[in-house]
Amino acid sequence: MFAALLLLAACVRVAPPSRTSPRPGPVAGVVHPLNLWDVEKAGKASHLFGTCHIGVALDYALPRPDDESLAKARVVYTEAAMDFESTDAIRLVWSEARLSARLSGPAFERLVLAAPDFPASIIDHFVPWAAASVPMMMTAVGPGGSFIAMDREIQTRAKRAGIPSLHVETIEGQSAMLAAADPAFVAALEAEPDVGELEAAFRALDDLCMRGIVDEPRLVDPAAPETEALLFARNRAWMATLSPELAQGGAFVAVGAAHMFGADGLIKLLERDGYTVKRRSTTRPAQQGTTFSAPALTPTFDRALLLRVQTELGPALADGICADGSLARTCFVADDSECRGRVQADVEICLLQQAPKLVAAGATPAITQAVAGCTAAGLALDAMVHDRFAEAPMCRAMQDAMQAAGKVGG
Repeated sequence: MFAALLLLAACVRVAPPSRTSPRPGPVAGVVHPLNLWDVEKAGKASHLFGTCHIGVALDYALPRPDDESLAKARVVYTEAAMDFESTDAIRLVWSEARLSARLSGPAFERLVLAAPDFPASIIDHFVPWAAASVPMMMTAVGPGGSFIAMDREIQTRAKRAGIPSLHVETIEGQSAMLAAADPAFVAALEAEPDVGELEAAFRALDDLCMRGIVDEPRLVDPAAPETEALLFARNRAWMATLSPELAQGGAFVAVGAAHMFGADGLIKLLERDGYTVKRRSTTRPAQQGTTFSAPALTPTFDRALLLRVQTELGPALADGICADGSLARTCFVADDSECRGRVQADVEICLLQQAPKLVAAGATPAITQAVAGCTAAGLALDAMVHDRFAEAPMCRAMQDAMQAAGKVGG
């Protein structure tokens, strides 16, 4: 339940999925419910659209001609600006305290092994709610392994059309709300995954995002403690912003699909306020872009071999990464002893991600390169968060490139 709710309700923004759902996509001539609702009162019409924050292309979820509800909108509302290229936004998910010190060893191992292509050196500094989203984020990818953020697509399309793109929350507000639930996220990370529950949650998510079929009890459990904080309380708060816009008509409101359902879901809140809310469907098939999948079981590895390789690789990479005149010393960490200490710590967790690939001979060149890249990524992002990039042109150019590319987030 928590896995599905987090994916649908949190706007937290890659490896191929491990197991994909066998359920088919829409078929020509078959009614396919859309996560799109017509909202009307006193002759003023607007639209609600339930997004699947990651992994599903907008063209799939909102095919023609129903996409006119967005293209002809007077104003567009999404949850928050998905602007995780900015340093300020990255700071909201960054913690000085290492997550590896906060979680038990097995819990932290599960986390980094579930996301082998996301640098462990960065995960280790994530706040719990951001870290909890990483393994699930890894399972939601588009064609060719591309990362798709539907909410970002909506914001981009509105901007191109010259439609005002506003938000019901700020990133700062979302971050504060999620941070308040840190104990729940830590508990979720500590818990041994229930594979059956995860598969059921992802199946319900797959049904909603890919087929439009709602298994409401699995998506919105009113008895779950996270439901009130992550869904219902936010829905009620949003109404103060949305009510005057919906009264004018022409609003396109796109928020996480789980926000639509339940006793205090947006649909029920609007109906109690006198609106007629009607769901749309289509018989026009769309090209399926991806499916959601339950994460694979935690891989096994040879711990004695990992320790041996770590003992050999740690000092060697510290010598190389922290050498006088190196990129790390020039741009990120000027002090030699500080650089070596941080590299040694990050090599340990970055190598852990590669442990299932280790063979008896030790680290291959590919593994060594991956661990070195993972370690450097943590140093670079930490320098960006603390504005510690050196003034050298090469360093500032790298900082600008990281900002532009959005190395973290959606």
